[in-house]
Amino acid sequence: MIFPSMRTQYRSFTAVLAGLIVIRLLLMAIIPLTDPTEARYAEIARIMAESGDWVTPYFKYGVPFWGKPPLSFWLAAISIKVLGLSEFSIRLPSLLVTILTALLIHLTTKHYTNSRAAYYSSLIFLSTTLVFVSSGAVFVDPFLVFGTTLSMTSFVFSIDQKQTSHYWDYLFYAGITIGLLAKGPLALVIIFGPILLWMLICKDTSTAIRRLLLSRKALLAAALVLPWYIIAELKTPGFLEYFIIGEHFKRFLVSGWNGDLYGSAHKHPIGSVWSFFFIGVFPWSFILAIPLLKFFKKYRQYTEFFKMIENKEMTYLFISALFPMIFFTLSKNVLWTYVLPSIPAFSVLLGIYLDNLSSILHQPTNKIVVTLALIVPSLSLLTIPFLYAYPERVNTDKYSIVNMKLIMDTKIPLYVAGDISHSARFYLESKGKFTQRDVMPGVITDNEAFYVILPNTGYHQYLSSIKHKKSIQYWGRDFVLIKVY
Repeated sequence: MIFPSMRTQYRSFTAVLAGLIVIRLLLMAIIPLTDPTEARYAEIARIMAESGDWVTPYFKYGVPFWGKPPLSFWLAAISIKVLGLSEFSIRLPSLLVTILTALLIHLTTKHYTNSRAAYYSSLIFLSTTLVFVSSGAVFVDPFLVFGTTLSMTSFVFSIDQKQTSHYWDYLFYAGITIGLLAKGPLALVIIFGPILLWMLICKDTSTAIRRLLLSRKALLAAALVLPWYIIAELKTPGFLEYFIIGEHFKRFLVSGWNGDLYGSAHKHPIGSVWSFFFIGVFPWSFILAIPLLKFFKKYRQYTEFFKMIENKEMTYLFISALFPMIFFTLSKNVLWTYVLPSIPAFSVLLGIYLDNLSSILHQPTNKIVVTLALIVPSLSLLTIPFLYAYPERVNTDKYSIVNMKLIMDTKIPLYVAGDISHSARFYLESKGKFTQRDVMPGVITDNEAFYVILPNTGYHQYLSSIKHKKSIQYWGRDFVLIKVY
């Protein structure tokens, strides 16, 4: 079979990549913010944009959020300032940084092989389930992955003996800086863990590696990162103890850790992170689990991958792809987003493998790659009719808040007492005056009517403390609107 021209291949790959991005842009604008994680981070960014406090992210008014550094919130807040408040604007930074990560993957793959394999790798990365979901959501992890991938790509180029420029050394530490401001010290583990393992396995301590790892450029990264950590601790004492000890040790070592100030620990059986990986890289996990149609009939095609990773440089990528799962294997408090840093190296390896397979079979695997790349985006389009048919089944309070506003008198003040969902807080857009339960009766005056939103579970106990007339105005998904007059 004659291979199609490279220009034709690139045109088809570019069309598919553009289609992936267009579908993601569409869904970003349509799908409401969902509880708990995405709406929580969106509300933090909204408060930051509203308050102008760029040092401390706030979980809700007056409550600092110590769980994550501010990089993702900074970018989301800037997007709100530029484009206005919407689901699309607050999600846009995640998509942009994911596209930049795909470009790094393309560059890394092309360094090892050719443009076709590089396109394969980019398509694989952007079309995995976890990347496709997180690229259009208000998550911290896409920013961590951009940082770790920038360091991975820079390491590959920095230790290349043919490279004479040292600008990749600067980019290596730029990746570390991004990771530390996006997720924290975990970035150091994800970046340096594979490098140290690779050095031990390959017994490689070349001059280039020593030059990179012992570089004074590390001081530049520290100079960019440490000021925020110091200022954040001075502004809200207790941040460093909670973030460093709680979030980076107790969360992973203490099963069902109950010290989480903003939610609850996610308890799973030991080793769950591996199942999360296979789910996260769907549909490409088919290639790891079952024969790839007619292309896997010959045994020598199975062994091609293992021949590939005998290369010392490929071994580094192989370790990088496995390291996050190895690191979190013994942890019970895991989320499926923890495997996201493994997907860039996985995508590079799989792209190179599929390209090598094309050469062995004397026919391209383009159709297989394109078909698998379109599965997740195509399935995601089913979200649109689902939203219109079953809005009540979506884990968000957007529709409740929108309907509630239609019946409210805008001249009457609104208060919120108790814990309502993050999506409800976001879609209220700070129009409510948020107050604690124990001071709720203090807002009552003799001559002023007001609305109050209460959790619909146990709201009677709050009403019993109010002696004025009151009536239920609206029942939301998990809250009730009361008019007091």
